[in-house]
Amino acid sequence: MRPAGMRLPCPAEELIPHRRTMLLVDSLLACDPESGRGRVAAGARVAPVFVAEAERLAEVVLLEMMAQAYACLQGYRDRLAGRAPGLGFLVGVRRFSCMRKAFGGEALEVESRSRPRPGWMIFSWSRPGSRRGRKPWPQPN
Repeated sequence: MRPAGMRLPCPAEELIPHRRTMLLVDSLLACDPESGRGRVAAGARVAPVFVAEAERLAEVVLLEMMAQAYACLQGYRDRLAGRAPGLGFLVGVRRFSCMRKAFGGEALEVESRSRPRPGWMIFSWSRPGSRRGRKPWPQPN
């Protein structure tokens, strides 16, 4: 059950404390609070300070997008529970590999899924519309 006014997509500003230059995600597009799976739109308004050579986003920016994607999921869960979104999360990464470059101003979708181990997440990012072959998202209540 969603509180009044909680519809998806939901602007990231309503779910996480980041603002202006540090806000790297645009909106929460889909969320399944029960499974911990979610998807955000990101990258469309990345500040020039995060763009490396040849308009490429530095890998550390992709990691921050992942952290903000998770924070959006948790902020949405908090809102559903009638609480204000929390202050944020610290993210640790053991392994990271990037199969292709992302560029400043490129629209991206960051998807996160909970792992069987508590506190572990899997993240992937893609261009919008490239979800072919993936499980469909649950329909909102």
